[in-house]
Amino acid sequence: MYIETVPNRNSKPAILLREGKRDGKRVVKTTLANLSHWPEEKVEALRRVLRGELPGAGKLSIERSLPHGHVQAVLGFMRKLGVDKLLASRPCRERDLVLAMIAQRLLDPCSKLATTRAWHATTLEWQTPDHPPKHGNWGHHLPEVHRWAYDYSVPGYEDDYIPQNVPPDKAPAGRDHGGAH
Repeated sequence: MYIETVPNRNSKPAILLREGKRDGKRVVKTTLANLSHWPEEKVEALRRVLRGELPGAGKLSIERSLPHGHVQAVLGFMRKLGVDKLLASRPCRERDLVLAMIAQRLLDPCSKLATTRAWHATTLEWQTPDHPPKHGNWGHHLPEVHRWAYDYSVPGYEDDYIPQNVPPDKAPAGRDHGGAH
């Protein structure tokens, strides 16, 4: 695709958006649009884009970028491939958990144990009703913190992790810390 300026005898030249194709040894031009009514700046901007130049290149810089839609994209693609139907014919909690684990491993590759530990985060913000927590989410009663944030694989405790707000008399001493901090 390219822009061609075609001279006219008694009027302004025609500015045409064209496409060229080979037909044997000949090149066949097809006019896609007449851009004669466009301002010159707009025609030049389209010319640069067709040449592969980015508009405003060097004038803009990305200062901060937040992830957006990556989880939805992975889940949508898995559904499009039929992974959900492959796991179970009807929606159920187990199927959703397996889909979530697959998505987690695709987005943040790590071991199965590390994946499940991420789901059982022990820090206080994951024990609030809102994730991430809103300002003032604890109300008038602030929680007590009894151990460090990542207390995993503690011998004698029923789960693989101990949340920060479980009192010392309800759980054995953690791996690195024995009391309140």
